[in-house]
Amino acid sequence: MLFGIINSMIEEEETKLLIGALLKVACGRCIWFENCSQSPYLENNADKWLNCAYDGEAKEAPLLKLERICPHLDPSEGVCCSEKQLDVMEKNFNISASILGRCPTCLHNFKKNFCAMTCHPQQSYFLQGQVMTSNHFETQEEVSVISNVTYYVADEFVQRVYDSCKNVVTPSVSGTALKLMCGKWGDKLCSPYRWFRYLGSLSNGFTPFQIDYVFSGETRHHPIPEGIQFYNTVVESCDVGVNGSEPCSCADCESAWSIIFLAIVIASKILKTQSNLSNGSSNHEGQILSYVSLSIAIGLCTGIFWLNVTTDPIELWASPSSRSRVERDFFDKTFRPFYRITQVIVKAKNLSSFKYDDFLGETKSFGPIFHKEEFLFPLLELQKNIENIKTKENGITLKDICHAPLEPISDVCNIQNIWSYWQDNQNELEKIEFNSDTNHNDTYLDHFIVCSRNPTTSQAENTDETILYVEGPNPEEIKKLEKALEWEKAYVEFMLEWTKNPENTKYMDIAFTSERSIEDELAKETYGDISTIAVSYIIMFIYITFSLGEKYNVEKIYGRKDPRGATETHVEHVGRIVGEVAPSMLLTSVTESTCFFLGAISDMPAVRAFALYAGMALLIDFLMQVTCFISLISLDMARQNDNYYDIICCVRGSKKNVRQNGGEGVVYKLFKHFYAPFVMKEWVRAAVVIIFFGWFCTSLAVTPRIEVGLDQKLSMPDDSFVLKYFTFIEKYLSVGPPVYFVVDSSNVDLSLPGIQNKFCGGAGCSDESLNSLINLWSKQPEKTYIAAPAQSWIDDYLAWTIDDSCCKYRAVDMSVCQSNGEMLMILMTMIMRKKKRRKATFYYYEDEDDNQNSVQTKKGRSKRATDSCIKCPNSDDAIDLKRPGPKAFRRYMKWFLEDNPGERCPKAGHAAYSQSVRLKAHPQKDNESFFQYNVIASNFMTFHTILKTPKDYYEALRWARRLSSEIENSINGNLTDKSQGVHDSDQFNGNDVFLEHFSKCCQSRKFSHGSCMEETKILRAKSTIINMGSSVLSGITLTKFGGIIVLAFANSQIFSIFLLSNVSGNCTYWGCAWPHISTCSLELYWTSHQSTQDGNDATKKTKKTGLSQSKADIFK
Repeated sequence: MLFGIINSMIEEEETKLLIGALLKVACGRCIWFENCSQSPYLENNADKWLNCAYDGEAKEAPLLKLERICPHLDPSEGVCCSEKQLDVMEKNFNISASILGRCPTCLHNFKKNFCAMTCHPQQSYFLQGQVMTSNHFETQEEVSVISNVTYYVADEFVQRVYDSCKNVVTPSVSGTALKLMCGKWGDKLCSPYRWFRYLGSLSNGFTPFQIDYVFSGETRHHPIPEGIQFYNTVVESCDVGVNGSEPCSCADCESAWSIIFLAIVIASKILKTQSNLSNGSSNHEGQILSYVSLSIAIGLCTGIFWLNVTTDPIELWASPSSRSRVERDFFDKTFRPFYRITQVIVKAKNLSSFKYDDFLGETKSFGPIFHKEEFLFPLLELQKNIENIKTKENGITLKDICHAPLEPISDVCNIQNIWSYWQDNQNELEKIEFNSDTNHNDTYLDHFIVCSRNPTTSQAENTDETILYVEGPNPEEIKKLEKALEWEKAYVEFMLEWTKNPENTKYMDIAFTSERSIEDELAKETYGDISTIAVSYIIMFIYITFSLGEKYNVEKIYGRKDPRGATETHVEHVGRIVGEVAPSMLLTSVTESTCFFLGAISDMPAVRAFALYAGMALLIDFLMQVTCFISLISLDMARQNDNYYDIICCVRGSKKNVRQNGGEGVVYKLFKHFYAPFVMKEWVRAAVVIIFFGWFCTSLAVTPRIEVGLDQKLSMPDDSFVLKYFTFIEKYLSVGPPVYFVVDSSNVDLSLPGIQNKFCGGAGCSDESLNSLINLWSKQPEKTYIAAPAQSWIDDYLAWTIDDSCCKYRAVDMSVCQSNGEMLMILMTMIMRKKKRRKATFYYYEDEDDNQNSVQTKKGRSKRATDSCIKCPNSDDAIDLKRPGPKAFRRYMKWFLEDNPGERCPKAGHAAYSQSVRLKAHPQKDNESFFQYNVIASNFMTFHTILKTPKDYYEALRWARRLSSEIENSINGNLTDKSQGVHDSDQFNGNDVFLEHFSKCCQSRKFSHGSCMEETKILRAKSTIINMGSSVLSGITLTKFGGIIVLAFANSQIFSIFLLSNVSGNCTYWGCAWPHISTCSLELYWTSHQSTQDGNDATKKTKKTGLSQSKADIFK
């Protein structure tokens, strides 16, 4: 019986043990616990641990840390992670928070993935670990550690985490966070699977061991072990707040957009019409005036010695009081002048595209620029040659004048080129690596596919051109500017010589420019066509000389064909002719000069200067015409009457050479016997009115299609290298200029959270904030010309201040500790060696080993920095612990702008924002001995879409100003926008209107018509055509036509197109069409003003001829 009792007890105990074991299996177990050894897979393995293998139940959780780091886990169930593991995970989360922290929901969901893997009490359900042996980091005993894990995750979980984070913006890169967190895929090719696999890959540099994700949608390819379940949990949408925080803003979460932003009001077009008229002046007389006038003319010509040619386009076209000029001046004064740009555009030639099977198994067509030997390697050589240019005068190199974003830590110039994808290193380009994800040997072509698709387009590999871009500061100091100008001159000379060598351009067609090139070419154009202009004037003078060689020249010059009377003296003859013509000259001169002086109302410097110069020139011209010109012509008539030669005026010709018949010239006879009778026919006059009225209506109809803007190519000579650059820009440019939205916050306290919410774009920020509106407008780039979200210093600063890995300082001198400490130490060591300094003190972090922050002295001793770095504390006036309080905001602003970005802290602001924020220091320290700074001005930069034509530029400026107004209305601040390369100037296209000659001809013709003594208006019109028409054709028309024809040979397109085409066309138009139009219009005019007299004349004429009154219609 005793045996039976004992046997029963044994069976009962076995049953309990079996049930307990089954319960443990049902509840899951841990696969690890505690850190054992540092990861052997990473070179920088600080805080990168392999966990001790542990097959047991979950242990008691450290409540406070678990609630702070993984608040979604239930501490009552225990955890599979130690307190030290939680500390390590928190440090890693800080790095992720610096990128994803502006969207708290995304960060919360992101943490769930790693919290479950590290601490979940039922790890064995969804984790499988591979065990290996290693030495414990403290005891050095051999222990079992987990070397890699297989993580089984549900597709739903992965997709929802990805959806909550895919639109989170990283302002410093003007794109989404996945640009930085999805590896080679970037944000354009990233997917939920690719993102998680990259997060688990050793290649990202942060994962201490390989994490192989197996997704529930891939079960066909991966057999699932028995008992394994796919991890899944609740994932919040990004438009929902978590743990009391605000939901993500509309800039980071599309589902959070406000309805008010779904409609954008488009303003109506503004049409401008301008008219340019013409000029004139006054009168005087006297014999001695020829000498006085000559003296005055010579005196006026001496002003050429003080002539200063303006070639700066901004000084030419942008008024100092225009909005664009005021904004640019504010930008230059507050931040820095716009960068000086040096650019080379290289197009492949004599090379063909080729096919390539990429890592995705797709056959891609690559453009000719991807031939290594023929194109890429010579391109790298060209870049190195440019970097090595050294001026002859003062030995200036590119490093002396280029923009180095990380100065003084690094003096590497900002050079953007296709070779940047391979770090300007030929060895990097020639690397071939096996891709285990796709079983493909990845080459430089695969590398380019994933990188180029990241920020821009998925078809970049098809291109046949590339751009080399060098950025340099635009200093205001004369000496520094002279250095830049000197190097740019050497660069242009080098490029001109380099492109002359056929070996260099065998496979390359190159266009290039520098910041000074446009001004140089304009200056060159100013003096380059002097010979052509001289020939043009010589031809006009020769024609005038021969024209003046005929008798009655004063009548021809002044538009009258009236021979000298039998009893008239020479002086009386000249006086009579001038007396008849001078009133019309006075009228036209006043009209012309008034029109030009009205043009001076324009505040555009070039137009204003031209209008004033032209108006004054016409006044002086009129004074000359009625004074010294009359005297000179009178003297010349006396010379001609006495039969002296023109050039050799002291030699008299024989009497045989004296022209007896001073009557009608060839042109006069043509008008008298052929042209005037034909034009005066009744059907011709009717046809003239109909044809030219139709022409006028047609011109009026196409007026709205005239585009505002001067094509920049027309400003360059035909042989200019800049003209080729402009052509390449128009054909091959694929990115627009930057646009800066500038905030004058001198009267605004940005340290207050309520004010910050009007500018930032993260969680808790206003849906109508500056960043939110810019981000919204970038969703419609084809309409708004805004291509990307803005780079937001305020979002990055708010994240930087609360990130323990970022904001640290040295208490001894109150200076910032560089967040990327190890890289800083290496760079500083290099700088100190270069400068041959003996000592250097380096910053270090409290939680780092001494060995990582030591510097070897010459004696080989390891010296640790004496001053440790302290985490930046939040101030006591902070309302939201996820943001700095007002005091903290003012304290750390300067440090943020001095901290260089790196892997530890990508939000540091030195590289991206050091030139974008201006601070004003408080006169005294605060009660905790911190300096404080107010932000008095800042800018938010984004990019335009491609701008090629003048219309693109002014439309982009118009939309930028519209956005500026909308932001200004939204935040009620003081905001300006400034586009680089966009200036406020009322330039106009091709067809200048030359009205001065027309108005002058009309006034003279009207006077001639009115003073004609013929009986009827038909005869008066005919007489006017014969006299004035012949004078106009042989005078202004042929004089200018002969001189302008020569301009066809000028290098300047302004001469060859505007003057040759337009002036010659206008001369032809007014010389041929004017007589028809003005005759009919003058008839209508004269009919309305002298109806009684003309009616009587017409009645008399009708009675004499027997014509009916109905025949005396409007065309008579």
